[in-house]
Amino acid sequence: MWRYQPVWKLDNKTTTVANYGAPGITIPYNYTVNNTGNVQITGITVTDITLDQLITLNDTTGNPVTSLDPGANATGTYNYTTSQTDVDNGSVVNIAYVNSTAGCGCGPANNSRNIHYTQYKVHL
Repeated sequence: MWRYQPVWKLDNKTTTVANYGAPGITIPYNYTVNNTGNVQITGITVTDITLDQLITLNDTTGNPVTSLDPGANATGTYNYTTSQTDVDNGSVVNIAYVNSTAGCGCGPANNSRNIHYTQYKVHL
């Protein structure tokens, strides 16, 4: 029996900066949302609670998206600048989550998922 399966995955929340040692260091975060289900997902939002930012997702041509067909993905980027507080704390713990709904009206698409990423201070 065929079932609607609204499922997505938040992947590749990566950065090219593994460590930092001072305030003013830019840490770029990249986010990829993949629709791994068999129905369209809509109302997609990526929120990075550490950065206190709603991340804009774009398709492969750079156009903003809020829905994804099965098999499609969208990416977003945000740059964070370290502060003296980050240096004093010794790390930047970054947490992002995704919310969406199923375009078929058949329920949430995994609703919310958290991804954690941590950069540590380097003693210079």
